[in-house]
Amino acid sequence: MFEQFFAQDHMGGGGGGGMPGGGFQFGGGGGRQQHRPAEDLYPKQDKSSNVVRLGKSKFPGRDSKHLWMIVYYDDNARECAEAKASVLKLAKGLSGTIKVGAVNCGSNQREQAFCEQKRVQPNTFSMVVDGEEHIYEGEVRTKPLHEFAMEHVPYSLVQQVNRVDHVQGRLLKFSNAKHQGAILLLTEKYETSPMYAGLAYTYRNSLAFGETRAKNLHLAREFSVKKYPLLLALKPKSGGGGVV
Repeated sequence: MFEQFFAQDHMGGGGGGGMPGGGFQFGGGGGRQQHRPAEDLYPKQDKSSNVVRLGKSKFPGRDSKHLWMIVYYDDNARECAEAKASVLKLAKGLSGTIKVGAVNCGSNQREQAFCEQKRVQPNTFSMVVDGEEHIYEGEVRTKPLHEFAMEHVPYSLVQQVNRVDHVQGRLLKFSNAKHQGAILLLTEKYETSPMYAGLAYTYRNSLAFGETRAKNLHLAREFSVKKYPLLLALKPKSGGGGVV
């Protein structure tokens, strides 16, 4: 995953919504019903789509390592079939930062009940962060869905390290009993990349993450930076932080 971050860093880097009320509709009504069973829009065996099949027995919770964008769908719902191209494009664009998962609400009674319990209907999109689900209310297009996903990336997990003393006082102090150490990114960019924030989320229970932006001269001199970006592994030790 760190290799993927550096590869991306080098390159530069009619809506859904929850059920408003009334009954739940799966596979019928509103042009949804078809004469024969539809092909699975997001089959489990298709590893090339970047879309992971989820459901009642496999759904991200508070302990999930990754950020998740969820699409609830029904193979027999026309609007879900029409949204597939946008979902696949979205999954490709979010790869390495946010995982995209699909729940087939119409596959069987258990999954239908699961969707009803969540009060979602086919073509609903959401973001799951720390076990909390945020429902998307906008238009089903790749760009606004991507923007929605970016709004829920927890950039606050990345500590800003602007001075040498911040390494110990601001970054390594977060390397407590549950952390094995800290990761510091020195970059020429002016904003935290979503992929780096996604890394911070994935390893939030084992590593603290920090960032030094815009070719900071003091930090560059401290760590002998010759080329950006530079990723350092740090660990606290008596008398200050040391580079591993």
